[in-house]
Amino acid sequence: MEERVNQLLPLATNIAREFDNIPGLPHAEIELAAHEVLAHAARLFDPAKGDFAAYAARAMRNSLRELLEELAAKNTEGNLSSEEREEYAGYVRANKFVAVLRREAKKFKPGSAA
Repeated sequence: MEERVNQLLPLATNIAREFDNIPGLPHAEIELAAHEVLAHAARLFDPAKGDFAAYAARAMRNSLRELLEELAAKNTEGNLSSEEREEYAGYVRANKFVAVLRREAKKFKPGSAA
């Protein structure tokens, strides 16, 4: 189990970078959260059900999205500080931009409809 976790620490770091703009959380905390979820995923993983890397990546992204959703709820309730609100708005803009890039990239993927 430890070997599995150690092999995927770089993946956890990369996924944490995807969520660097979570308001009020420094990168170190986001990365720590990803590492904790990775370790938890290793304990729960059933090898008969597929690829551990895919399972762990999904678990880490889901967990970090939950953190973001908590902040979104705080925003809706008006409970974000001005700094958190500014960071949250930046994160929303970045996600929209990434979504557009992904959609455009699919147009150039071999075998996809243009």
